[in-house]
Amino acid sequence: MSQSQPLISALHRLQSDEEWLDTVRMAIGWEGAGLQSADGAWHMQLGLALANFNYSPIRSDEGTVHTLPNGMSLIGVPFLSAYATEASWCLFWTYERRSPADLYRALAKATALLAKSALGQHRKAADHHAELVERAAATARIGVWGCTLPDETLSWSDGVYDLFELPRRTIVSRDEVLRLYRAESAAELEQRRARAIETLTGFSMDADITTAKGNKRILRITAAIDHINGVPTQIYGVKQDITAEHALVEQTRLLAETDPLTGIANRIRFQSCLDDLHGRTKPQVVGALLLVDLDNFKTINDTFGHLAGDACLIETARRLKAVVPPSALVARLGGDEFAIVTDASEPFDHALPSTILEAFAAPMMFGDKSCRIGISIGVAVRQADDVADTLYHSADLALYQAKESGRGTWRLFRDS
Repeated sequence: MSQSQPLISALHRLQSDEEWLDTVRMAIGWEGAGLQSADGAWHMQLGLALANFNYSPIRSDEGTVHTLPNGMSLIGVPFLSAYATEASWCLFWTYERRSPADLYRALAKATALLAKSALGQHRKAADHHAELVERAAATARIGVWGCTLPDETLSWSDGVYDLFELPRRTIVSRDEVLRLYRAESAAELEQRRARAIETLTGFSMDADITTAKGNKRILRITAAIDHINGVPTQIYGVKQDITAEHALVEQTRLLAETDPLTGIANRIRFQSCLDDLHGRTKPQVVGALLLVDLDNFKTINDTFGHLAGDACLIETARRLKAVVPPSALVARLGGDEFAIVTDASEPFDHALPSTILEAFAAPMMFGDKSCRIGISIGVAVRQADDVADTLYHSADLALYQAKESGRGTWRLFRDS
């Protein structure tokens, strides 16, 4: 086995250097063969060893023949195997003195056989490389795709078929594939694709699909355009399954935006919602802000202990969630402070604060003991020129007025 030539894969070598070299040696009927680098270093010798004498390495780009001083005949053929990074010399020798005609016939035969061997090696190496690429792509859940223009004939690697859970190497049309995309993703894909073809540029996007077997997935699609003299001929790229990655990102986001005690939104999520009052970066527009404060919460901790205090906060979150509209955001701002953000797509229900107060009429149970918890509410309805700080300040003033009025009530901010 060669000790110096790098392999495509040490574990998946297709054919050893000794095997093909010895095959050629036997085919031409000579006693010895060897592999020598361009600097004269020997990598191997097969058959009868070459006698020791001062032999200079071959310096040529073509095959060569020699009759050596000791009477031996030798031919050399430059050769690049599929496993080597640079050309080596394949040397063949016999202890018989051969005529020049015999030497050149042997050289021609060896050259032809080595060329055939090299071609076979490179084909096997290319097939092996393609197999490794497919395996790596499958591991990364990646597939390569292409679509000719303007006839829109699809060509997919096995990885793309697997992403859509379609039988490999079946013929599919773009219309069939588009039906597997969620409507919004399909519309965005068509828009970006048309733009890329028009401008000869690429694009990247994430798309929601339902596979042929009914599984939901998220694909990251990258695309580029091939063209001849400005005429697009093909759109091609990569599709990757990022469902798990997306789920992890979403899980991380939820953890970052969730209050660990109550399970509702935390101040980070609340502030993000409030900062986009007018829905410039998301579909929801803020309708109103309600700030909710527990009355005399410190008494719960002092009387029943902190575990009861935690239970009180958890129950408060549950009661608030139970009575607000499904589209409203309920958040714990910290301590015993809560907030409710309603959606402007629904008219603000001025009965909501009273409904919330009624939800706290029933006492809370702490073991075998009960305690009635009062709340105060400040309400501010968003105005067209409001910013986040303005709306929050208005609701906070209304909450202060509710507490000054004896607690257990609510007040609506009115701009005087």
